Amino acid sequence: MLVLAMAVAIPAVAQEQAPDRAAAKQVVARTLQLTAQQAADWEALWAARENTVGPLRAELKAVRGELKALLGQSGPDTAKVGELTIEAAGLRDRIAAARKSYVEGFEALLDADQAARLEGMRKAARVAPLVPAFEHTGLVRRHLR
Repeated sequence: MLVLAMAVAIPAVAQEQAPDRAAAKQVVARTLQLTAQQAADWEALWAARENTVGPLRAELKAVRGELKALLGQSGPDTAKVGELTIEAAGLRDRIAAARKSYVEGFEALLDADQAARLEGMRKAARVAPLVPAFEHTGLVRRHLR
């Protein structure tokens, strides 16, 4: 069943080449066959993640800029460098935690079939970088003729 779902989903996703977030979200919703309620719940999770991660990214960018400027000086204040390095690490950890919470929340919305499809996509993503080599050697063809 999973193989059949992947056989149907992968070509559709590849053809759509989701150019933006809205299109990407539509592809995910269609591929996983999300219900209207699941899609609404996902949208809330997405918004919560963006509201958390967006400001953290901006703060991390500012800290990195400050650190870069400090390191560009001759004889930078090592205590300040250490403080900024620790602050940046903390921000990265908070971003990672928000992302993990988002993924876990999304996974909790899915039924068993949808979860299996998502796992299939994750497996496909891990091998996707290898596909061009197999295509180039004629061992794999994307489109059947």
